Amino acid sequence: MDTEGTNTYTKRAIKYRELIDELSLDSPNETLIKTLMKEAGLKYIEDPIERLNLMLTTLHAAEVN
Repeated sequence: MDTEGTNTYTKRAIKYRELIDELSLDSPNETLIKTLMKEAGLKYIEDPIERLNLMLTTLHAAEVN
C-alpha cells in the first residue's frame, strides 16, 4: 500500500473508531452519527441494529482486504 493509500486507510479507521464509540453510547448523538457515517463513506441508516451490522460488515471487509 502506498503512502496515500495508507493515509486514506488511517483516516477511515479513525472515523470508524469515532463512529463505533458514538454508537456504543446509551444515548448517541444522531447528528454526529450522520456526519461520521458520511465522512466514513457509509450510507446513514436510522435503525441502530442495521447501523451496527453495516459497521461490522464494513470492518470485516476492510480487514479481509
